[in-house]
Amino acid sequence: MTERARTGSRLSIAAGFAMGLMAFSTQAQTAAATGVDDAAALGELRLRLQQQPHDGQLLVAAAVLANRVGDDAFAVELVRRNSTVRWPADALEAAARSARNRAEFGQAAAWFDAALAQQPSRLSAAAGAAMSLAEAGEAAAANARADALLARGHDAADLLLAAAYVRLRTARPVEALDLYQQVLQRQPQSREASDGVRTALADLGAAQAALQWGGGGEAERQRLQTDTVAQAIRWADFAAEDRSDRLAEARAALVAADANLAQLPASAQEQRQRARLDRVLALRQLERMDEAVEAAEALRDEGVALPAYVQVALADALLYLRRPRAARALYEAVLAQQPQQAEIEFSLMYAQLEAEDFAAARKTLDAAIAHNAAWTRAPGLAPRLPNPARARADINLALLISFGDDLAQAQTRLEALLAEAPARLELHRELAAVYLRRGWPRRALVQYRIAQSLDEPTVALRLDLIGVDRRLGRYDAVEPALRALEAEAPSNIHVQRERAEWNAFRGWQLDLGERRGEGASSVFGNRERLREASLSSPLIGDFWRVYVQKRWQRADIPEGRVAYDRSGLGLRYSRGDIDARLAWFDPGDGFATRTAVEAALNWRPSDPWWLSVQSSTAATDTPLRARYYGITGRSLGVSGGWQHSDLGELSLSLSQLRLSDGNRRDAAALAGRERVLTRPHFTLDLRAEAGVSRNSLAGGPYFNPRRDAIGLVGATGDWMTWRHYDKRLRQRFGLWFGSYWQQDYGSSGVLRASYEHEWQLGPGWAFNYGIGWFRQAYDGRRETRRELFAALHWGGLP
Repeated sequence: MTERARTGSRLSIAAGFAMGLMAFSTQAQTAAATGVDDAAALGELRLRLQQQPHDGQLLVAAAVLANRVGDDAFAVELVRRNSTVRWPADALEAAARSARNRAEFGQAAAWFDAALAQQPSRLSAAAGAAMSLAEAGEAAAANARADALLARGHDAADLLLAAAYVRLRTARPVEALDLYQQVLQRQPQSREASDGVRTALADLGAAQAALQWGGGGEAERQRLQTDTVAQAIRWADFAAEDRSDRLAEARAALVAADANLAQLPASAQEQRQRARLDRVLALRQLERMDEAVEAAEALRDEGVALPAYVQVALADALLYLRRPRAARALYEAVLAQQPQQAEIEFSLMYAQLEAEDFAAARKTLDAAIAHNAAWTRAPGLAPRLPNPARARADINLALLISFGDDLAQAQTRLEALLAEAPARLELHRELAAVYLRRGWPRRALVQYRIAQSLDEPTVALRLDLIGVDRRLGRYDAVEPALRALEAEAPSNIHVQRERAEWNAFRGWQLDLGERRGEGASSVFGNRERLREASLSSPLIGDFWRVYVQKRWQRADIPEGRVAYDRSGLGLRYSRGDIDARLAWFDPGDGFATRTAVEAALNWRPSDPWWLSVQSSTAATDTPLRARYYGITGRSLGVSGGWQHSDLGELSLSLSQLRLSDGNRRDAAALAGRERVLTRPHFTLDLRAEAGVSRNSLAGGPYFNPRRDAIGLVGATGDWMTWRHYDKRLRQRFGLWFGSYWQQDYGSSGVLRASYEHEWQLGPGWAFNYGIGWFRQAYDGRRETRRELFAALHWGGLP
């Protein structure tokens, strides 16, 4: 066939298609006029296609009509199955619309583009292609097409609607809202534009505005109402507008959530489930953690798969309720689904810490630091910006180190961070907590005051300030501050625990102790028994206590059995830097009958320095063997010390004991301690002691060297074997060796060892017990002694 013939043939085919379309159009108009519907016409076309399956005119007519009557599968099948047919633009666009209806967005875009290739000015196909690309997830390509549409015909409402749809589908709701509003300016009755405004508002997080916009069906109204409540719940997580009532917005959000849940019909299962899930967040925000856990677990028991944000809320509640292992499992599950979420990593770190897994906590935090650079760049901005997640990670690393008892390193890190961000409240607060644990309450108070000046004090900061007041003996400030917190945050479990601890401390205090010693000891006696009991009254006028005390002591000595029993009444005053005691004790053992009047004064003028003075008219450090002979002693002691930090201290004590037989014993002792190893759950200290004494009378019925001296060095270890918040078990051991020198007898070796358990059974209970062993020479004869001891304390600590 010649070129001219081929050209004529193509023209003939095109003319035939055109005539077919004209015939179909005429046929359709006739059908509409005579009452024959499109479905019947499509049925007739199907029959004709069975007889003439390759008839181009019939295929085109059938594809267009199939799209119009909603038989999208047939329209798509016709075009796809007859790919060799040269389909006109109308038919291609009809098939593209059907493909969109069937969610075959890539195919739809391809057919719209094929129609555009034939008729580049076909704006409906250009709009369809842009929308199909948006639906296919090709955001960049879809928005480029939308830009071209707006450039070609920005005044056409249909084009504005198409562009707005693209913007909405590609997460650009602000631009979509503007375009929909432009349509409404031209066509105020446009339902599509009105629906678009409502959807854009909802996507922007303005569900309340979308609800007020009106329109839509009942299902959409229910969805928007549920969205409105959900957004109110999430907004309540941010700083409250009313600082005097930080949970007011959260309470209002929960009321709205409950009201919405009550009005949703049982048939609205999806919205009811969403409302119940969001309610878990509201309960968490209100610190009604038991209810939050109950609500989340009820959903889980019904087979509802908790979304990540609810799993996090449930984990937060479990951690708050001191169930760190359950919280840890949830955080880990969420991170597996959504890795490298810094806030969840930080929460996981705290759960691991509270489960006492320091190694896992450090690994989690190291991972967070690794994927959070110190500086970031925002798109389109040249300057670097500090990364807040990295800043949080650096602070948490310092806290992790401090929780592992390496307070010196934690302090160094926090002070360095504070130098870079001096106005950051959190840094001042955490540094203050480290200072407090290092034994510097005054220094901590300065930092807390700075933090307090930077912003409205949080509940946590105000609790910290109460803790410092207790450490500093400012007991009159504690109760008013705690009552104010209880009025503002009655459900806060930390406030409740502070109340329990404060009540335990200011209430009754009971101490019981017993020691049993065995060994052929001419100094201490053999089969020695010592029991002590003390009961203190609750605080009187914030600073005073009255206490009663009983002491019972027995020992076998070469002469027989000796005892020292006494009981009495005392008064204690503790305020600020001063702790003073005055007590009276009456003996009741039938040996020495002197009444004991005792006084003690402890003064701490600054964080590192302390001074103490004690005196007694019948001192308990009088040798027990001397009492057998009716000898008593008056004592006076002065001691002082310097504690440079939690890592070490140095103390000096001077004492004088004036015995009733005319002997005067003067003694001095120097002791020091320095931390040499700090690990999570374990510390090791080196210690040294040196002491000298002299007696004015030599000899006598009790051990009484004219002069002697002792020097010891040793190590003590402290192992936190088990801990669950304020319940714990510690094991301690000590090993000492040195030399003892006694005038007329020379020097000899000294060896001491001890081992004990200390149980903390809650904020008001402590119980410890252990064994001791030592060997030393007295008057040239080596003596060995074994001890068992136990003590019980009931009542809080300051």
